[in-house]
Amino acid sequence: MRRWLPFILVLTLCSLVPSASAQRRANLHKPTAVAAKQTLKTKAQRTSRASQPKVKLRLGASAKAAGSKGSQTGNAFQRFHQANPTGIWAKNLKPEVTRALADFNKPKGGLGHSMKNLDLRAMSFPQIEQLLKSRGFVREDGTIKNFVTKQPERNAKGEVLRQVFFAHSDGGMVRVKPDGYPGSPRPQPHVVKSVRFSGKDTMHDFAREAFKVNNAGLPIPKAPSDLHNPHPSTSAKALKYIDAWANVAHTDVK
Repeated sequence: MRRWLPFILVLTLCSLVPSASAQRRANLHKPTAVAAKQTLKTKAQRTSRASQPKVKLRLGASAKAAGSKGSQTGNAFQRFHQANPTGIWAKNLKPEVTRALADFNKPKGGLGHSMKNLDLRAMSFPQIEQLLKSRGFVREDGTIKNFVTKQPERNAKGEVLRQVFFAHSDGGMVRVKPDGYPGSPRPQPHVVKSVRFSGKDTMHDFAREAFKVNNAGLPIPKAPSDLHNPHPSTSAKALKYIDAWANVAHTDVK
């Protein structure tokens, strides 16, 4: 037995050594695995936290862009105009209106050229007058007339409603209603830009007005009769579309 004792001890030690090594390896791998798992968890948390504000920023930017776009194209008439530049016009336009539009759309010069770079938004009546006179427009005073009776319109006090005209020799025209038009769909003071068929035409006859011009310098119909409405004439959308056109055709005076 004593002779086998050394061998037994050696075998015992040999059996213990791998076990200890395995344990050490396990102990070494165990914290490594835990650490790796914790690292992955931490990275995931960081990624999650980092991604959250980025998503919000992207959504915020998209919403802001959409809001900005919406503010520019929130008007039903403007949306249709942008999608169909020539589709806003009625198919039965008078030949003289068609000719006036062709002349106005010339790259340089042409009928009503003075109206192409004339934005009157957020301006008071004195500011409008000063600007127009500096650009060669001539002032004429008049009144708002009833379309049927052709008589001057009056307010509740019986006072005649003023309408001030500014004419340019190229046919451009600006009509300002400094007192507004009480009783109409647009009672507040406002201004309208338009182009006459000729620079020699009177400003006091609506029939001699070829078309209106929006604040972007683009020609638009002067009245619903020249306007192509993409909606059924008796529908609520058709009325909304006409209101949208009117909001583009008229600019409030500050």
